[in-house]
Amino acid sequence: MLDLGCGDARAAARLAVHEPDALVIGVDANLDAAARVLRRARRAPEKGGLPNLAFVRAVADQLPSELDGRVDELRIELPWGSLLEGLLAGEAALVGAIGRVLAPGGHARVVLNAGALPAGRTADQAAQLLGRTLAAAALDHVRTDATAVWPTTGWGKRLAGRRPLSVVVAEARKG
Repeated sequence: MLDLGCGDARAAARLAVHEPDALVIGVDANLDAAARVLRRARRAPEKGGLPNLAFVRAVADQLPSELDGRVDELRIELPWGSLLEGLLAGEAALVGAIGRVLAPGGHARVVLNAGALPAGRTADQAAQLLGRTLAAAALDHVRTDATAVWPTTGWGKRLAGRRPLSVVVAEARKG
């Protein structure tokens, strides 16, 4: 499992706890926010450590070649900045990286904050653009939707406050 743009890494840590047989890899260009989770993960398992959680400092469009064709599940949750813009613009290097790391049959799930879309884009426009990006990554069965969810990540909860968060969700599989 790959959490691309993992931020503070709490979502990646939750995945590692709930999926103890899976290797969960958090990737972010800046792992400073993940330092606390990283320290905890390195502890011995009997002290709360997570031996199935690893971190990689990398930008999304330059993922390490060691991941090529090895990722069964790729998640991007509430990206911002260059990752958000790259997903909406269908940047070739980012599209290539997503398609390259997913294993055959691999699943991708992207959740965008509809309230943080650049240049006044609507959620429906973002859903169309995101669908095109995933299709360009050679993914099949692309589904997109503009909806509202109760966030599960700390970042999502801060964004939403005490109400559902308007999001754009896209899912696809690599054939």
